[in-house]
Amino acid sequence: MKRLFLCMACSFLLILSASYGLCAEGQVVPSSKDISHGGEVSIGKQAPSNVEARNIAKSYSIKRTKPSGFYFNTSKASGNDVFSWQNTERMALGDAGANISWDSLEYAAAGLSSEISLGQNGVFLYGLELARQYERENPEVGNFSASGTMAYGYRFDENMMLKFGATGKLTSVNSTVLPVLGVSYFDGTWDVSVGFPETNVTYHMTDALSLTALAKYDSQTYNLSEPNPAYDEGYVEISKATASLRANWSPLEDFQLSLGPEMYFARSTRFYDADGDPQGGTDDSDVGYGVRAGMSLAF
Repeated sequence: MKRLFLCMACSFLLILSASYGLCAEGQVVPSSKDISHGGEVSIGKQAPSNVEARNIAKSYSIKRTKPSGFYFNTSKASGNDVFSWQNTERMALGDAGANISWDSLEYAAAGLSSEISLGQNGVFLYGLELARQYERENPEVGNFSASGTMAYGYRFDENMMLKFGATGKLTSVNSTVLPVLGVSYFDGTWDVSVGFPETNVTYHMTDALSLTALAKYDSQTYNLSEPNPAYDEGYVEISKATASLRANWSPLEDFQLSLGPEMYFARSTRFYDADGDPQGGTDDSDVGYGVRAGMSLAF
């Protein structure tokens, strides 16, 4: 029943977005990326350090790979988190007191986003993403989720815009709604987008060198495999905030390499059984540190 409701919600969001784009007066306004390029392909590699969990006596490290790309108003992304567990003899997870959790969590997502002008200064921003999150050991099943964002933006001039709205996410076990609030400013030297749930500031020192500071919050819910020692065919929800500083180098006009440290905080884990009912409390993790390397190619 939950998956049927999720599919109906996904269809409604998709129809709503398409209908608004077809019927609204005004033309589609491309984003700053779309103005200069038709698409981009990027891949990032993250290697977080060990993170101790406070509520459960365990520690783990993660190796993360996140390829992604976009073409005009559409996007596609995937991710793979490989976990290495330590102190497993002291762990007690799930309904079986398991000392082994999962080796790899993966997701795949596709989405669309666009802007529609509303008068001289107004703009309507909308986006939709459909995703599937699962444990690698059982790729036939997965948690299907739908995310939608709607916001109104007001352009003070060609370089500065204020936006506010809401973003929501519906999964097999829960739903969340968060506010969207931010200010963006672009002048060629500074690319600034300050707000929630993501803040991004880039300073262009030269045509080839730039620095980026990023802070964001995100949450993913994964369907665990059958069998899983923690919760057989259950779910695990992992939420975290990330802060990073990256140095970017563009040896060619449409090619960029990036490298820098990252900090992971406000990270929490919560389990659900196969029926989607929450089990136990939230497992909080200490602050972790890592390094991220990335590469992108625009065309």
